[in-house]
Amino acid sequence: MFNLPFMLSRIVMVPYDLVTAPFRASNSLFQDTARGRAMMLGLPAVLVALFGIGVLSWAEFGNKKTLISSYNSRAEKAAEEKNRLIKEINTERKMSTTRQQSGDPSVAVDDEDPRLGRVAELNEQEETYLNKLIWLESDEPDYRYRLAIVAAQRDDPKRCYSLMKSIAPDDEPGYAKAHFWVATNYLQQRATSGPQQREYRRLALTHINHCLVRDDSNLDAKLLKAQLLALDRRFEDSYKMYEELFEQSPKYYKPLVELNKIKGGENLTTNSIILDQAQRRFKEAVDEASVDYGADWAPAWANLIVCVIEKRDYQLGAELLSKEEEIQSKLVEAEGTPEAASRHVHIKRLLTELYTSWAGALASSSDSIQSQTQQLELLKRALSFDENYPGALQLVARLSVGDTELAAEAKKLYDPEKHDDAPARVLNEMGSWALGAEKYDMAIKYFELARRKDPNDPLILNNLAYAYLVCENRNPDRALTLVNQAIRAIPSNISAERREELASHFYDTKGRALLQMNRMDEAAASLELAMRSRPKNKDILAALIKCYEGRDDIQADVYRQRLEAIEADTGNAGGE
Repeated sequence: MFNLPFMLSRIVMVPYDLVTAPFRASNSLFQDTARGRAMMLGLPAVLVALFGIGVLSWAEFGNKKTLISSYNSRAEKAAEEKNRLIKEINTERKMSTTRQQSGDPSVAVDDEDPRLGRVAELNEQEETYLNKLIWLESDEPDYRYRLAIVAAQRDDPKRCYSLMKSIAPDDEPGYAKAHFWVATNYLQQRATSGPQQREYRRLALTHINHCLVRDDSNLDAKLLKAQLLALDRRFEDSYKMYEELFEQSPKYYKPLVELNKIKGGENLTTNSIILDQAQRRFKEAVDEASVDYGADWAPAWANLIVCVIEKRDYQLGAELLSKEEEIQSKLVEAEGTPEAASRHVHIKRLLTELYTSWAGALASSSDSIQSQTQQLELLKRALSFDENYPGALQLVARLSVGDTELAAEAKKLYDPEKHDDAPARVLNEMGSWALGAEKYDMAIKYFELARRKDPNDPLILNNLAYAYLVCENRNPDRALTLVNQAIRAIPSNISAERREELASHFYDTKGRALLQMNRMDEAAASLELAMRSRPKNKDILAALIKCYEGRDDIQADVYRQRLEAIEADTGNAGGE
């Protein structure tokens, strides 16, 4: 007898039976029972339900995947076009500048380029699609990283930093690219104190280590880590990193050479091997790039000539570059293209640097008439390529002082006294010569002119301060103001050794100014700082003795004994 309520109850139970007792339910399909009839009636409904669930699942997840692919494609296209336009604009501006430098002012730099509006539109498009991607797939760090870059391009540093830190935490490895960005950002922060600068370096190193955990083949990260280790004076660890980098590319030879110089001793003998290897690999790169003079040509030549200068193999460098100068001249004549003009200018700059460096090396090794004559010939060559090159003018200025026949010849090439537009470095060189010749008023004149040209150059400020301390009408107040400014102006982006060297000389000057003002305690404190990196400097020790004698301090006897011991060892006066 057909019992409708009972059959409906069995149909409702079909899904339950299929899940809890699938074998019993399947057997019921072939039995003529109420359960079997209910199974047969309910099966289509179950199949329809399962099909509906499948359709909904496909609609949700399949459509999400399609949207992610679509939004990502659009964001990438916007970024690609934007970056192409930015590169195009920057290349044209650089080319315009290069052509103007080469004597072709026909192309002006357009600061109101209409393409910049399109760049702004593409930035907005990329940001919109990246925000949608983050909403659809919030766990994907690459979208946040790309959005942070867009924020930086749209001049929104706070949002950029917030996004980067969300995927690159301090305490654990996150997204490699973001860690590298955060590390670089810490190093770009201006520290207000030594401890703060050390903390920035520590955080930068932490993020670089996190980056390398995620991407151990990142050469830029390895380079930054090597630099940070050197700043922390962990020279052995830094050297190992640079060795690994040098195996990848010869351009990393210079840090190895510098670290070997710091180590000294037998490590210096390895520098010639490193330089030989680097020069050979650079020459191979130049030969390869010279086949079609492609984009790799100029960097290869730049690296080669810097290496040649480091080796002081100037004759070889001149030979190589002179030949390439001829080749590039022919290219300019034959093609007349901006690219060829750019390479021509590049070669001229390298020749200028080469001959100037060569002359500088001779100046530091000998002051004989023969050496000075050779220097002048090299400087003539340098200035024939760039008549305003500061380094060359500085060396000519050094040769032009005095009453010798060579000085008169140098003045024909360049006389800084007749050039109101002389670079600060040239004027500083003239002041240094006058200071050495005890022409103090002339020294102050040149140093003051140099300071007006470059008011924040610490070397010029310190030289001027010292001149005011030794001239006939001494002015220690003025000297103290200048040397304090010099100490504040010591660059933060130089090596720790160079910073210590500058600080030692500047605090020496400051101590002498305070000594002349009878501020003995302050003078002693400054001179003690100066003596940290020059503990055997006799002039500093002599000044310290005066400070401690002025206040009847027993420390004067301690330093007097030290000075006597140093003089007994060296047998000459003066400082190191």
